[in-house]
Amino acid sequence: MVFDTWDMPLVAALLKKRSHLSFHVPAHKGRYLPHEFQVIWQDMLSLDQTELPDLDDLHHPEGVIAKAEMRAKEAFGVDASRFLVGGTTVGVLAAVLGTRWAAGGEKGLWIIQRDSHQSLYHALMLAGEEALMLTPALDAWGFPEGQKVDTIKAAIDWALDHGYTVRGLFLTSPNYYGRMAPLRSIVDMAHRSDIPVMIDAAHGGHLAYLPDPMPDEAIASGADLIIHSTHKTNGSLTMSSLLHYQGHRLPRSGIDMALNMLMSSSPSYVLMASLDMAQALIRNGYLSARLKALMPSIRRLWQSLQNCSFYTLLPSDDPLRLMIKVPDGLGKEVEAHLRQHHIEMELRHGDVLLFILSYADDETTVEALKRALDDVEETFLVTQKKGTNAFKGKEIKSKPLTKKNFKADTYHTWMSELLGESRWTHHRFSPPQPMIRRPLHDAIGERVAKMIVPYPPGIPLILPGERLSTEKRDQLVALIAEGYTLHGVEKDHALRPLIWIHA
Repeated sequence: MVFDTWDMPLVAALLKKRSHLSFHVPAHKGRYLPHEFQVIWQDMLSLDQTELPDLDDLHHPEGVIAKAEMRAKEAFGVDASRFLVGGTTVGVLAAVLGTRWAAGGEKGLWIIQRDSHQSLYHALMLAGEEALMLTPALDAWGFPEGQKVDTIKAAIDWALDHGYTVRGLFLTSPNYYGRMAPLRSIVDMAHRSDIPVMIDAAHGGHLAYLPDPMPDEAIASGADLIIHSTHKTNGSLTMSSLLHYQGHRLPRSGIDMALNMLMSSSPSYVLMASLDMAQALIRNGYLSARLKALMPSIRRLWQSLQNCSFYTLLPSDDPLRLMIKVPDGLGKEVEAHLRQHHIEMELRHGDVLLFILSYADDETTVEALKRALDDVEETFLVTQKKGTNAFKGKEIKSKPLTKKNFKADTYHTWMSELLGESRWTHHRFSPPQPMIRRPLHDAIGERVAKMIVPYPPGIPLILPGERLSTEKRDQLVALIAEGYTLHGVEKDHALRPLIWIHA
């Protein structure tokens, strides 16, 4: 390779991925934008500018950035939109901190879901706030569904009965697995108590532009603040997102001030340019047209998987999320075989595989995925007789899988147990405290100081302040053995796992 003599390991690794088909984020998948846009990105360095007089200032937009944000507002049909160059994470942090600061010394409580992204927990820690963490319902496979109206109503009633001011209801919809909450009913119910609703819709920026728009899409539901990871679903570059305002229940000035404090004073014009292009794809009907053309190919793929005994199609409300189960114990091998076909998936949970499609896909890429899946099945299929398939010497019943015979990996089992414990838990968050590292095996009974988060999907398993039990220690060891990346767990020179505990 021509770059080898320059010794650029990251660049070299990125260039190798050019020949792979992406079924993960970002949405542009490294290959697809309108031809006119591709020409622009070929000269990316020329877009990397600074706050020149005619290029405006993200932290005080009055010119072209203000106009671009106005176009984004029009594209999404909201009251106001803000460009984010720190991802949806910075939007979540600013929403919580700005709302907290505007409230002054008033006692308040947040209502969130336990399977929220780690950024929301970081925000609550920085704000020193309290929260009711709601347990989501689990589907037949043990994966979290969207929040239920009655659970949220009960939590609001509990908070008000105990003298709390509910600072806000902060939900994730759709979640990482494409499951959605009945947001219209939830928002209407919360607004009757004058409670603002904020939605982490990181994975939902495309939902309003599907051929059959979803009524519980976050903006259409009337939520007060919505954050979209446009890089995940709408074609902008990674680390770029949009924050949208609706209504007047939230302190916009406080949230905007928090954004100014949290985002770099030298924001990337490359990222902002990609956000400008993403809104143009929507306003000009390009995104919706691409998604409409894609749907027949997706339906054919679904039908082929539904008629297959090797794969089991798992439920998702988002048609662009493909989640399938392979026979027990074969997940890692199937992933490796798909890589041989240059297929990169979004995530593997044990024997459950998640693929994300986007407007950048078409009949050709979907067919390539189908061929790869078919080839994997043929590779593993040894015999087929009397309703039983033998895979690698393992007997797998070909009848439809159910919750009773579904074998989950350690992460999935832990999350199912964690989310099934109670209707909600009350947690008081505090800013980070002095902490020390300790070997995992020597930390039993200690209070964890740094949350432990498998990434992806970024949902914390252990929160700061919770004590490490022997059972949780053993589960962490199992997750490490299964190859999970765990934020909050490090290794010493002898490769022993270390965690951070309160000093």
